[in-house]
Amino acid sequence: PADADPGRRWLVKPRKSAAGRGVRLWNGRPCGVSEDEYLQEFIDGRPGSAAYLAGTGGVELLGTSEAMLPDVSPLRDEFPFAYVGSIT
Repeated sequence: PADADPGRRWLVKPRKSAAGRGVRLWNGRPCGVSEDEYLQEFIDGRPGSAAYLAGTGGVELLGTSEAMLPDVSPLRDEFPFAYVGSIT
């Protein structure tokens, strides 16, 4: 976190986790991140992904998807970065 720009927003992500479990916004303090976590810049907008196949012949886009957002209030409040599915 010493090289993290405090003027930007960052997510703290566990190294051993899945589906958004344990992801939180960084509080900006150096002691707010352990050795088992890393920072990823938070970029506002709808989350999505792209799958592609790359090889010596080039790159081919296989498809894209948009992540669904938690819409049930208790889930959204407790796990704001939870993965709840994707729309292809």
